[in-house]
Amino acid sequence: MKRLLWGAFFFISALNMSAQTLPRPDGFINDFAAVLTADDRLALEELTGILQEKTGAEIDVVTIKSFGFYGYGSIDEFAVALFNEWGIGRSGKDDGVLVVLAVEDRDVRIEVGYGLEGVLPDSVAGRILDNAVIPDFRENNFSAGLLKGAQAIASIIAAENGIDRDSLALPAVVSESSRPKSSEWIGLVVWCGIVFTVFIFAARKEGAKKGHSGGGTYRSSGGGSHSSGSHSSSHHSSSSHSGGHSGGGGASRHF
Repeated sequence: MKRLLWGAFFFISALNMSAQTLPRPDGFINDFAAVLTADDRLALEELTGILQEKTGAEIDVVTIKSFGFYGYGSIDEFAVALFNEWGIGRSGKDDGVLVVLAVEDRDVRIEVGYGLEGVLPDSVAGRILDNAVIPDFRENNFSAGLLKGAQAIASIIAAENGIDRDSLALPAVVSESSRPKSSEWIGLVVWCGIVFTVFIFAARKEGAKKGHSGGGTYRSSGGGSHSSGSHSSSHHSSSSHSGGHSGGGGASRHF
């Protein structure tokens, strides 16, 4: 019996040693799998920094080789753990979004904080992945897909807060790898469709709010304001996160 207990102890210890601790963030863009181009990374840093300045909301983009390396069985489990460990979004408002790509697993997820689940419900997160992200991922163009996905998310958050999307400089810097070629016009049409959907979504939300005296819970927190201690750009600090939480809302795709 004692041998059995010792064997179980060493087995569990071995499992714990094989599972790595979660990585530490360095701003909002963490490319641990090294798939982002220099131009697209710059565009993402500028986009996430401006969005936080104007709305307080945070978008984190993370790439890893495999969630199994960290001891997780799915992209969903890894995303929730990373989101809560880093505290993405503001404490009490939970207005963070995590886009995480596991390259070797060929899985991607958009994880949404509690405070943005009404703005980015599971169905909308799924459409963003299907229309803006997955087409490029299937061509192994991970950098372009992540940029387009973040732009689509930022557009919806900006519209919810009454922010002109032009002030976010959308579309942001476009690298050579993500510029449409003659054979890629279908992707451009899809992107235009996403933009159109964003404006329709925003218009419907605004109309619904006018019909209710209380307004939306997220808008009522003060769209453009943010805490005085927050940082204006993702690449200026490694401690930008403020303690937000996620309850598992969002969408995942295998490609």
